[in-house]
Amino acid sequence: MRLVAFGCSYTNGAYLDSQKLWPAVLADHLKIPCVNQGVGGAGNLEILWYILNFKFEPTDIVVIMWSNFSRDHIFSKSGFNRIRKTNDPLTRYWMLTHTDYDFNIRNWIYIQHADLYIKQFSKVYHLLGGDYFLDKSVKPSCTNVDNLIDIEFENYDLAEDNSHPGQESHKILAEKIYNIIR
Repeated sequence: MRLVAFGCSYTNGAYLDSQKLWPAVLADHLKIPCVNQGVGGAGNLEILWYILNFKFEPTDIVVIMWSNFSRDHIFSKSGFNRIRKTNDPLTRYWMLTHTDYDFNIRNWIYIQHADLYIKQFSKVYHLLGGDYFLDKSVKPSCTNVDNLIDIEFENYDLAEDNSHPGQESHKILAEKIYNIIR
């Protein structure tokens, strides 16, 4: 048995020791090894891609901290081209065809896809934290994610960059998740 975590920099831990991140702390509480698959800057399509290409084991406990819904990607032969709300020409054109409503619908579909895929062989939990998302209420009725942990990743303290959650914030989040999934 092991804990497998997916997410963005809030999971892979910007500016913190890997043993102080919420996945490692949660795995310690569960007394199982941690496999942290978080990737800084990842959007949800990228997270879904990593999930679909990961070798799960039947006893895995999977926790996914989904990223900001406004992050997107364009696939190329060399990998991902990350799209963010900026003023460069590609992004301006891209933003003309994508609305906040579109972001929400597509991201809920990514979450549903990951949920159905992982449930074939492992236990999975999904995290949506704080104001990190555009609108949690815009969820298509065709999606059913019954293992959503709706707790906030609050910044009780900050990492060295004064932007990402610090060690105490990770510890508190891990304890909240543990209390729900145990």
